[in-house]
Amino acid sequence: MIADRTAAWGQRTHLLLTRLELGLLILAAASGLVSAPVGDRDIDLGGLLAVILFGLTLALRAYRMSIRPTRTWQDARAAAESIKTLCWRYAAGSRLFPSDMDDAEADRLFVERLRDVLGSIRDLQTVQPSGSGHEEITPWMRRLRTAPLAHRRSAYERDRIEDQQRWYAAKSEFNRRQSQRWGLVVLALEFVGVVVGAVKAFGLLPSGSVGGVVLALVATVGAAAAAWVQAKQYATLASAYAIANEELASIRALAAHATGETTWAEFVDSAEVAISREHTMWRASRTA
Repeated sequence: MIADRTAAWGQRTHLLLTRLELGLLILAAASGLVSAPVGDRDIDLGGLLAVILFGLTLALRAYRMSIRPTRTWQDARAAAESIKTLCWRYAAGSRLFPSDMDDAEADRLFVERLRDVLGSIRDLQTVQPSGSGHEEITPWMRRLRTAPLAHRRSAYERDRIEDQQRWYAAKSEFNRRQSQRWGLVVLALEFVGVVVGAVKAFGLLPSGSVGGVVLALVATVGAAAAAWVQAKQYATLASAYAIANEELASIRALAAHATGETTWAEFVDSAEVAISREHTMWRASRTA
């Protein structure tokens, strides 16, 4: 899917540029440890390295502002999630596409809604050229839509709700572990900062500006680690994914009571709203 590939590109680019910027800032801070004359004018090598590294950081920042990978990531993921929801509502028979709706009318409405979703998203051509062929309504979607209610319910529970539950549960656990690990890293760096500051205060570091440079380097590394944790939002995502998993589990328990087409259509809508709610919260946290 175009939106999925574009979202993946935006995420990879955003995280890569973030890593590079933080790494260059750390190296720039470390350049203060280098003190050697260069050339006939005795240009300080450490200062020259700092100029180059900060210049590269500025160039990366300008490049990030020009391509805006974060916005592309958010917009493309919004499109991908909206399209997935639309496809499942069509195939399972929600209130938007009830099973007794004429096939031609359902197809027309689906294509219309799909174009509305894609038309509201910016920068989807960043990765995928517009001429790429793809099928808007797949044979699988058509087969499931015309299947008996029991078959649609089984497929929807297994391939949509259970699949999303497994994904949310795994992601919640992964982000929880990462939040703990990076929290320990930041605490360790802050402890090192306390030690280095105390050593400098009592004059145990080498004389001159070396002590100040070491302290600044430790502070920069600590700030970079904190910035990375903020960029990844491990704790926020762990909580959001856990809530989404629990909400889907509650909704799934009601599936057995959807024995008629009307109650089933309402059930599908409620499940899709729950799935969409997590994404809405994610996007709001990214744009805040």
